[in-house]
Amino acid sequence: MNLLDTDVLVDCLRGTIPAQKWLKQVAAQSFAVPAVAAMELVMGCHDRADLGRIQRFLAAFEVVWPEPSEYDDFTQRLHADLQQKGVRCWFAPEDLKIGDRFRTRIDDSIRVYDKLLIGELDPQPVGGRRG
Repeated sequence: MNLLDTDVLVDCLRGTIPAQKWLKQVAAQSFAVPAVAAMELVMGCHDRADLGRIQRFLAAFEVVWPEPSEYDDFTQRLHADLQQKGVRCWFAPEDLKIGDRFRTRIDDSIRVYDKLLIGELDPQPVGGRRG
């Protein structure tokens, strides 16, 4: 199954010809929309008519909630591929250190790196207990 990114969905909804043409060319493949992307589209609605248009568009796809491990596998592969192509990228699971101020590190990294990948971060604190 292939997941469609929000950017592709927005381009199709806006009538961007290359995006619509690409989607028609690959229509035989199995595509799904991550639920987070579907929520982003819904949150961007201006009125009920806009919401109806987006709901009709999304009805053509399966909306899925990928498992955290699937996101983790994807972000690790993406990070490796980007580095192999010489793209400088900050990858939170590797570059975010214990004690770092999350927001500050992200803000600083945006200025330094070509790409920023957050990835799946383990919500369990060090030591396995919650305060």
